[in-house]
Amino acid sequence: MTLQIPTILSVLMFGALSMKLFGQEAMGYYTKIGIAQDMEKVIESFDRIAPMPYLRVDSTTIRLKRDSILSTLPDTVSIEEGRIKLASFIASYRLGHSQMTFWLPYLDSVAHFPFRVNIRNNRLFITANHSNDETITDGMEITTINGVSAERLIKELTDCMSLELRETREYYVAAMIDYLVRFYFNWNSPTFRMTLKNTEEQESTGDFVKVNNGHQTKVNVNDMGLYLEYPNDSTAKLRITKFHGFKRKAYRQFMKSAFREIGEKGIRFLVIDIRGNGGGNSNYLRELAAYVAKGKISFEGKAMRRTTTESKKHFRSIFFKWYTYPLYPLVYIIPSARELFVKKDGSLTITEEKTEKLKRVKYPFNGNVFLLVDRGTYSTSSMLTSCFQCHGIAKIVGIGPGEPTIGDGDGVDVVLPHTGCHFSVGTGLWFNPCYDKADQNNLLIPDIPCDQGKEYDAFLQFVKQNH
Repeated sequence: MTLQIPTILSVLMFGALSMKLFGQEAMGYYTKIGIAQDMEKVIESFDRIAPMPYLRVDSTTIRLKRDSILSTLPDTVSIEEGRIKLASFIASYRLGHSQMTFWLPYLDSVAHFPFRVNIRNNRLFITANHSNDETITDGMEITTINGVSAERLIKELTDCMSLELRETREYYVAAMIDYLVRFYFNWNSPTFRMTLKNTEEQESTGDFVKVNNGHQTKVNVNDMGLYLEYPNDSTAKLRITKFHGFKRKAYRQFMKSAFREIGEKGIRFLVIDIRGNGGGNSNYLRELAAYVAKGKISFEGKAMRRTTTESKKHFRSIFFKWYTYPLYPLVYIIPSARELFVKKDGSLTITEEKTEKLKRVKYPFNGNVFLLVDRGTYSTSSMLTSCFQCHGIAKIVGIGPGEPTIGDGDGVDVVLPHTGCHFSVGTGLWFNPCYDKADQNNLLIPDIPCDQGKEYDAFLQFVKQNH
């Protein structure tokens, strides 16, 4: 399969094209009755489409969550409040690839939040200043934005994220804050009034505007997100920021050139850095693994898939264009295609783990491989982590990836009838290679554990002690 587990950016909006302005939204508010009926649609959709909707929470807990939210709602609520309530309800399933759309309406716009940030202990800190105030320094804390406390902002936005782990939700809230505050708080003005606190605990309030508008939300087609450097004579560091957004031929050429150069330099230690890599196309994993793996390996592990009308429509739109429709009869012959396109609605297909032989490459690497991961390592990248550890290809360095070794994917779009909100429901569930060796929460246990942000230092220390 080409799109077994999509990238985290694709997953968060999978299949959704916009927030439709009709019905209650056209009136400028949502009604409690409408939200209640949409919550029933959420439950019905998960029950019908997801292979294991109650993998992480039981049915009773979901319904109690619904009742708790509705008990606090007045007869009418603002669009912003209604979105937050619906998103937090959808997120309570804790299936990371099944979640409300929030970012696609702004995909073609310029990101206008004036700072890059991270979240530590429910507090918001600046990591890069792109504002009109050059005196702002990294490490300063944002305590309020447009009159809303940072603590409340973080809580509400992380509650709207379906990602399984708190650290992963915080990671991606910080990374996508520009989209999130526009969608859930309707902050579309480029000017933000903020209160900041410096390291001496002194506070100041001002209006901040992003002045470096070169930071577009669109993908820079000239930047593949692939980087190779040599920290020392014996080490190569290959940074892969994504597994999507570039042509396969260009990716292949980069890998071939990189591993040829690595071989020519006689490198002993290869560090593959996939921190913050939200995933993408699993075929790119195979291209990489061919240079470092020995023998047959498995990527997707065991899989479980639910076939529905929505899933068949979704996969037809991905795999078939008007000029390939003459090939459609082949789906009746290929077993793996039947479950996607023609099986009876409601069918559940379980595929056992299979190993595969990778293509031969001209410049294989025979040294020691280390994989740097963090809570931003998600989806396909999490699958790669499990594969490399399970088959002894690399030692995993870090706190561990942001997705458990059992996770959903291949989401289909669902539109809620009263509010017009879109969300995705995963049609597949994957059990990564060696998922049974994870901890009690299905989390991969890293070979070289360390605090987030200290991964490369941990690698250096390991090499110093063991080589």
